[in-house]
Amino acid sequence: KLWYKNGGTEYTFSVANPDSVVYQYYVKKPKEGWGDLYLLINPGDNNNNEWKYVYRPLISLYNCLDGRALVGGLTKAGVGSTNNGANRGDQSLNPEPSNFYSGYTLRFNATTMTYHLEFHTSLYIVGPGVTADGKGGIWDLTSSNPVARIPLEPTQENNHFRNTVTFTKGGKFRFLLTEDENTTPTYKVNWGEDSNAPKWASLLENENHFAGSDTQYKNYLLYTNQGSESSTTPFGQGKDIEFDLPNGEYVINFYNYASPYYTIERKGEMRDYNEVKYKGNTRNILGRNDYKFFCVWSDYIAWNKPDDVDVYTVTQFNPSGSHAATVTLTKQDISYIPAKKAVILAMKTDKDKLKGGMVYDAVKPADLENNTGFNKVIMDMTPYATPDATVSSGVPEFKPLYESTELSRYEDVGGTPMANYLFGFYHANHVVAGNTYDNADFLLGFWQTTGNGSTYPNSGFLQLTREQADMLGVGASYTITDGGAGAPAFLLLFEDEDSSVVTGIRDLDAEVPSVKDSADDHWYTLSGVRIAQPTAKGIYIHGGKKVIVR
Repeated sequence: KLWYKNGGTEYTFSVANPDSVVYQYYVKKPKEGWGDLYLLINPGDNNNNEWKYVYRPLISLYNCLDGRALVGGLTKAGVGSTNNGANRGDQSLNPEPSNFYSGYTLRFNATTMTYHLEFHTSLYIVGPGVTADGKGGIWDLTSSNPVARIPLEPTQENNHFRNTVTFTKGGKFRFLLTEDENTTPTYKVNWGEDSNAPKWASLLENENHFAGSDTQYKNYLLYTNQGSESSTTPFGQGKDIEFDLPNGEYVINFYNYASPYYTIERKGEMRDYNEVKYKGNTRNILGRNDYKFFCVWSDYIAWNKPDDVDVYTVTQFNPSGSHAATVTLTKQDISYIPAKKAVILAMKTDKDKLKGGMVYDAVKPADLENNTGFNKVIMDMTPYATPDATVSSGVPEFKPLYESTELSRYEDVGGTPMANYLFGFYHANHVVAGNTYDNADFLLGFWQTTGNGSTYPNSGFLQLTREQADMLGVGASYTITDGGAGAPAFLLLFEDEDSSVVTGIRDLDAEVPSVKDSADDHWYTLSGVRIAQPTAKGIYIHGGKKVIVR
């Protein structure tokens, strides 16, 4: 059910005085094929699904003809007392689709009493460069390999198909149309690379790829139908499409227009830090600054920033005093997610009010209880017009991780010992001994990695020298034990674009004691440099507190 208002703006939740209320349903083709299709709309005003009151196509009544139009008006046929359809018109929609189509979308406008039927062709992406759920990734389309092709699902837009696909860098693929899913598919109708089109994936090595804002992300395709050719392996190998972005999940869009083309979107994922469970126990994540969803993100190129998402960069390290050490996060007033920079994405929007291509993906309750999954928001991300757009940062040590990496707890970089920290949350009662936190309380921040397992791709990490870590109170002398001095961690301090406004620390001020044994009464800059006293306006650390000198 969708609501439309003010010139066609679509809402997935109820709005007052809408222009139209539309019911929509997508039907996939049965395995045995379509056969005859008869479709009616039951208005839901009887409990037995009777045929007494149904909406039928607005054609001649009482003649039992089938309406074959894909767009038309509806009438409420049936006012008698019998329920078998007699004397009230048996006409139904029967556009008689062939097995050439993979499904159809029905849209019923309950405001205007009209219908729209859109049939969708069977389109796939195939080849060794693409996989789905660990399957596929081959050219062969024989019946012994039924998962070799990945279906592209139809969208609201005519002739627009999409799906999430895992790509392999350097892998090759094509687009394929199959007329009958009940037989072994062939490459009779497929699309390969148009040699005259720019390759979007080449932007990493060749910035001259961007020829114009209208076409720079459209990769036009070459139609390679060769008449009676029906091979189960591709022909014209020189026209294979080659993927040369990093390995990972992307959203592929195929537009079957007069000049067909495809585009690629990145699939972003933000974890739900508002509703967190682990083995059946609820976790209360403190220090979130009212944000509900988070992720660390990095990529080679810039992406358009989704609606309601804030972009934070790490700008300062703050030494511990009367509080635990903090990392200052500064919100960037930008419309994109920067390139080649590790950033934190955060969103306060409730899960039932998402918009702009976002979907709340809730795991099964049992999986959530058993710690085999987590709730998240999936974001459709499109490339930003300036691919190398980035931001400056006061702390270059917040490093991007483009690929999944085994990140050690300590490492030697050019002869200098370094300590590594990952974004996440940890037991509040491990920050320092003798506190009053509940066992369900956890603190959001950067925590020293254990060195076990691999990081997420497209993420990032903080890296300090061992000397910096010791000075900031997050060094090697701090161990994660119930009775120890505390965990080697930074908590978060949120700042917006106006650096004189500090938020997010308020729920930690009275709760987080120092990880050091005694208070530090010296003056520090936000970068951790000790000074005699401030000589210029700005924000400083004194007595373990932030002080704004104006």
